[in-house]
Amino acid sequence: MTLKQGLLEYLERPLIDMQMVRGLSSSLSLVEKPCPETARQANALLEKGQLALEEWRGLLETAFGELSMEESWGKRLARTVIALKRELQDVFPNVDPEILQSKDDKKMARLVQYFQGLGKKSLARLEQGYSDLLHEINQMEKEYPRLSALKAEVLRVEQAAKELQERVKHLVTAIDELVAATSFVPLYDHQKRLFSIGYNVDEEKLTNSYYDLLASEARITSFLAVARGEVPTEHWFRLGKSLTYVEGYKGLVSWSGTMFEYFMPCLIMKDYPNTLLSETYHFALLAQKRYGKKRGVPWGTSESGFFSFDVNLNYQYKAFGVPDLGLKRGLVDDMVVSPYSTILALPFDPVGAVQNLKRLEEEGLEGDYGFYEAVDYTTERLFMGKNRGIVQSYMAHHQGMSLIALNNYLNGQVMQERFHHDPLVKAGELLLQEKVPIRVIITKEHKEDVRPFEIPDREEGVQVSRELTGVLPGLPACHLLSNGRYSLLITERGSGYSTKDGIQVTRWRENHPVAKYGLFVFIQNAHSSETWSVAYEPLKKEPDEYRVIFLPDKAEFIRTDGRIGTHMMIAVSPEDYVEIRKIVITNHGEEQVVLDVTSYGEMVLTSPAADAAHPVFSNLFVQTEHLAKYNAILSYRRPRGENE
Repeated sequence: MTLKQGLLEYLERPLIDMQMVRGLSSSLSLVEKPCPETARQANALLEKGQLALEEWRGLLETAFGELSMEESWGKRLARTVIALKRELQDVFPNVDPEILQSKDDKKMARLVQYFQGLGKKSLARLEQGYSDLLHEINQMEKEYPRLSALKAEVLRVEQAAKELQERVKHLVTAIDELVAATSFVPLYDHQKRLFSIGYNVDEEKLTNSYYDLLASEARITSFLAVARGEVPTEHWFRLGKSLTYVEGYKGLVSWSGTMFEYFMPCLIMKDYPNTLLSETYHFALLAQKRYGKKRGVPWGTSESGFFSFDVNLNYQYKAFGVPDLGLKRGLVDDMVVSPYSTILALPFDPVGAVQNLKRLEEEGLEGDYGFYEAVDYTTERLFMGKNRGIVQSYMAHHQGMSLIALNNYLNGQVMQERFHHDPLVKAGELLLQEKVPIRVIITKEHKEDVRPFEIPDREEGVQVSRELTGVLPGLPACHLLSNGRYSLLITERGSGYSTKDGIQVTRWRENHPVAKYGLFVFIQNAHSSETWSVAYEPLKKEPDEYRVIFLPDKAEFIRTDGRIGTHMMIAVSPEDYVEIRKIVITNHGEEQVVLDVTSYGEMVLTSPAADAAHPVFSNLFVQTEHLAKYNAILSYRRPRGENE
């Protein structure tokens, strides 16, 4: 509904205006390499206060020529400039410069003036503008033959503008159909007069949990359902309106005490002063700031990613809030601050929000694409000796909410105005203007004791490791390296196997009397033909010195054979399905030695059971080829069926 109104405004808004110049001028402050001519032209246009089509086109050309593609912000701004140039190319004609300079000829000057004014027209008016321009050209074409090229250009962009207008109108129609087809009733419990949080498909019934608080992001759904007449008005007054006190101020409680619950609906729903919701917004902001101050960290907690990982090393996600505001237990055990929470508060406290964002920037939350997802101060989840863990990810919906909040602040709550332009929304505005009740229910009177997190006194530099000297008799010592999906098991002898998602990369047999399976590296002295392996297996040649170190992130094999020392390090990438083996060879002698290094492994690329059942037959489907371009060997398995 908000998007629909934005599209309708796009149809009626001038395609070129001074706001674009201001935006480009402001963006120049982000780039490292100065763009003096672009800045000069932009400032001149801003002082002039008017913008002609060719002036805008010229400014874009200048900016594109000056912007550096070698720096991050320069590259991004250049891409924006390219998109703007493409838009000009699509809907405005390219005019011969000689025509634009025809100031002495009154007829041509009038035509040029008409052309320069095209940028002030909206998309809805552009088609008629081109029709009038073609009429002028047709009258002058005999006298000025060179206008035939301009006529062809105008016909091209007239059709393009018409198609663009039709696409926008099609989107508006599609949105109307989508809104009309959307029904919230299936999630409404008529007996409880509340919306369920979901529907259990297997049990064919509503989930036995409900959105029963007014201070919830779901109040947008409740508001629209009542405004559209899908559910009775009494549903709105069924929502919980229990209050709590913080420093003498009172406001609504929520389930998790998050900025998201309180402020996300404000992205599109208006705030009416001296109402229950308006008082609650300022109350929640006060409580958020107070909570951050007590913790000794920036304020702004909400649902977000936090500094904990699953087996695939993805950040985990849950709601974090202020204990004084939330009914949920355990909120005091965590402290995670998210920048988007601060940006949501920008329309309510711009000075405080900017100050808090600067503090978050000092905490290290600025990344290449803006602020990172969050910063986690919860002691139990942090690395040794650290007082915070930065969640270095970007969540699209949090970035989107931030952009909408910024748009509202910079453009007079434009998204709210668009949402409330809909007649159905206007009809329900009275619901948002409920006053603070005289008789209130006070909850959360007992407040948890909030204190700053303390960094535990841990012994720094401690690593869990095993160091083995020589080869163990009997059962081998094993070490497992994994990122959750790609795993490597290796023994102190150097044998082992690699797997990914149950698919064996190299051949392996359990309880085999000869430990010949794994990925091995052989070294041969080209002069003496003496040969040995970097690890003990598979040649079992006794080294002069042999040490194995197993660390949480890698395995190391160190051996000495005569004057030649080798050091092999093996690791599994935490991000990619990659196993890396690095070998350092050192000649401790005084004479030059020529060595041949050969790697060997039996590629399987199938399940262990399939390989064990028919190893020879299985080998027939494994193919290898040398990729000279990459100096690599590629192994792959030809599929035997549709499922492979």
